[in-house]
Amino acid sequence: MFNKYLIRLIRQMLGYRKNSLIIIISIIATSAVSMLGPLFIGLSVDYILDLRFRLVVLFSIIYILVYFINYIASKKRTFFP
Repeated sequence: MFNKYLIRLIRQMLGYRKNSLIIIISIIATSAVSMLGPLFIGLSVDYILDLRFRLVVLFSIIYILVYFINYIASKKRTFFP
């Protein structure tokens, strides 16, 4: 009896393959980006202490781009146009 409902659920989910794939990719991207943010901050602090300010600017730009990607992935995950 349980298998009958599980098979029905899987058939229903297969109709939404594209949307499910977008959600899964955006969840993975959001998780990866949320882990990269503190890494970039830590590297920037290390480079500030070493007085390597060009690398601080580089990591600041990367940090902004990473959070922009996070914003896009988060919007894709919660809203389908």
